[in-house]
Amino acid sequence: MSIDVKFSNSRFAIVSSPRSGNTWFRNMISDLFGLPQLAVHRIDNVSELPDSVVLQFHTYPTKAALEFFAVNGFRVLAIARHPLDILMSVLHFSQHEPQVENWLDGETGAERLLGASPTSTAFYDYALSTGFSHLLNVTPQWKGILEFDSFFFYENLIANPQAELSKLWSEETLAQENIAQSIEEAVDRNSLDRLARESNHHGWKGLVNNWVNYIPASLAQEVLQRNSAAFDELGYSVDQAKELSNSQIDLKWLSNKL
Repeated sequence: MSIDVKFSNSRFAIVSSPRSGNTWFRNMISDLFGLPQLAVHRIDNVSELPDSVVLQFHTYPTKAALEFFAVNGFRVLAIARHPLDILMSVLHFSQHEPQVENWLDGETGAERLLGASPTSTAFYDYALSTGFSHLLNVTPQWKGILEFDSFFFYENLIANPQAELSKLWSEETLAQENIAQSIEEAVDRNSLDRLARESNHHGWKGLVNNWVNYIPASLAQEVLQRNSAAFDELGYSVDQAKELSNSQIDLKWLSNKL
């Protein structure tokens, strides 16, 4: 059951860093409101906007992006996720989806991870690269712009998606019983397992702190030092990192990468 949209507009834009849970979030919102979906790599790829839509577009809050969203009446949403969980998700997804080369106009360099593993030189180089920093810095830049009810954390969405999606409404509107029921139904219909079954493996494990099984403490600290502003802005740390041998990491990767 979809809900009649009561906002002043029925256009949502999801703008976070790649591999933050954007597609999962987009699917749930689309389901909730009965809205069509659109995912683009560039604003100029949008030839015609439907009156109602959930748009996914990885972008910094540039002047052009802000003007586009304002002029077209979008409610902008963003999702934060632990940077190292993003890193592992980028590694996994890049093995299946060639369009990663189009993220942020090619600035992320994620396509270089094709054929890499968590213990490979290519992965270590990417984890400390300017391209990965570009990818991470999208969401932190939106945090200071968006209101509380438009900024989400992946970890909270995993723990209690119903409560997080409830932020899309005012407390008065939430008093309607059918909304809580509709949220629960939308969550059930749009599981991460469903994404994992897509041909490009768009979903993987969907776990919180999955990175601790693949990224040793030494590398975690290096990534933190290189991207301290992004970690600090979003409130993440690497305190859970542990020492891991290459054989431990390889065994875990080989048994879980599909």
